[in-house]
Amino acid sequence: MPYNYNRLYEGMVPFHNGFRQKLRMLEMATPGSQGAAKSNVLNLIRLALSLCEHLEMHHMIEERHIFGHLARRLPQFESGKTHEAEHAQMHAALEEMEKYLRASSKKLSSSKGALPPPAPMPIAASDGEAAGDGGKRGADVERAWPEDTWSEKRFAEMLHRLKTVLLPHLEAEETSLKEASIRGAGFTEDELRRIPL
Repeated sequence: MPYNYNRLYEGMVPFHNGFRQKLRMLEMATPGSQGAAKSNVLNLIRLALSLCEHLEMHHMIEERHIFGHLARRLPQFESGKTHEAEHAQMHAALEEMEKYLRASSKKLSSSKGALPPPAPMPIAASDGEAAGDGGKRGADVERAWPEDTWSEKRFAEMLHRLKTVLLPHLEAEETSLKEASIRGAGFTEDELRRIPL
């Protein structure tokens, strides 16, 4: 039976697709989280933290057990080169995100809930009576978390920073692991069998 030179690529893609899926889920869940229930925001934070933790673990395994084998023939896998340098960029974004998420989780957990919007200021009508909206505005406007407890905008910016490094990295790494690249680099079947996956 001929050796499958796509084995590394096929083994890596499910992990990468899992990261892409979590990122999409987070992007979809973030809008509206400023006024969401505490449990929903905490669930969002848990999902984001799991993405951070899984990416960090995935990169550690790649760097310790896979990249060294590949670096013998593919320079993009050498220590400090293309793929590891991209990992370092991601880790800076991940560390910032994790720190923010853990702090927000702590604040949310000890909070009683999102704050109601400020009540509208009454405006004097020409006939001397207070004019306003009959108290409706306050009931129609959603409650919102204070920005120092949870900031949907800040988290969305962090997600975007991670995405701009993560998605191109996944594609580049997959291209490096496809059969054309592996065969082109001259890997033998024996060398490839020694690479754990």
